[in-house]
Amino acid sequence: HKVERAEARALRDLGRLRDARAKLEPLLAAVRAEGHRPLVARVAFQLGATLARLNEHPAAVALLEEAVQVGIESRTDEAAAHAAVLLVFELGVRLHRREAAEEVARFAEALVARIGDGRLAAGLLLNRALLAEDGGALADAFALQQRAVEQFEKAAPQTPALANALLNEARLRVMLGQPDAKAVASRALELFEQTRGEGHPNVGVAADVLGSLAFDAGDLDEAARQFERAKNVAREALGENQLEVALAIDSLARVALARGELERALGLAQDAVARTTAATSATDGALRDPLLTLAEVRLAAGRADEARAAAGLARACAPSNDSHVQARELLLRASLPGVEAKERERLLGEGLPLARPGSELSRRLSSGLLPRPGQ
Repeated sequence: HKVERAEARALRDLGRLRDARAKLEPLLAAVRAEGHRPLVARVAFQLGATLARLNEHPAAVALLEEAVQVGIESRTDEAAAHAAVLLVFELGVRLHRREAAEEVARFAEALVARIGDGRLAAGLLLNRALLAEDGGALADAFALQQRAVEQFEKAAPQTPALANALLNEARLRVMLGQPDAKAVASRALELFEQTRGEGHPNVGVAADVLGSLAFDAGDLDEAARQFERAKNVAREALGENQLEVALAIDSLARVALARGELERALGLAQDAVARTTAATSATDGALRDPLLTLAEVRLAAGRADEARAAAGLARACAPSNDSHVQARELLLRASLPGVEAKERERLLGEGLPLARPGSELSRRLSSGLLPRPGQ
């Protein structure tokens, strides 16, 4: 089964996740039937990691838990440690089971120390950073993230693992208004292209970060180019009906709105909301951004009642830890018809310090305007 595992790993590394899954599912069934426990642990981890990338998180967690348990029982410590590290992220960030994730993190730390793998130790730091970010502790997340990058630079230079850590650092720099986000994201993108190829899903994530930075800077052509790339990479690597595709379409809707292309913006925003709803629950935090975009487009088109309805649905979603998203919602509320001048001033004043300095949103908050045709 060594050849099948290597082929599946190669497919996953190239971003061909559905092909990897097609190889791993029958392989796992075969090694389970054979009772080869160390192989069960290794293949369960590989398949769990693949399903995690395909956004099938409950199934991924079940496989990772199996890999940890069987790995420990069969003394396959490396597979157990890798599965435990990924389980921290899947439980805490994807399924929002923070207490379980914290417990696994403590267990994973002991496992990683036992096998003495510096790269995996850096991966655990990265996942702890993402867990802190999900809990809203952005300063703690940034500190952990920087430690993770430093450790990857030592243990795994010029690797996709380092690129992934750099990408997450760039995202946090954007959220916190830290300098050098573009340089860090560009380095991550280049490293992904060199080590994984242009079709890997994380190339799309890096393009999305660069698109957000271009949008903030008012470079709508570059933003559109990067968001289009993010959409195409996600569609090819992950499939048409994935959350990453929906969120890239939402970003393209915001570019169209900023350009004053209301009809195109409305079609894109409606598509993004529909796709995100299909991929998540009706109150998932991921739905907040597309609903805010839809509300903004409707308001710009003079459809105030429909804008108010979309804004209400956005408020019902899980709260965002990103202050920039919070600022978007405050600007929208201030711009709805019927808001008294004093309340409008309060909302704009509350939103301005939350927006990224120098961003398109910051400019709108300063002027008190949503995008309008020709503005």
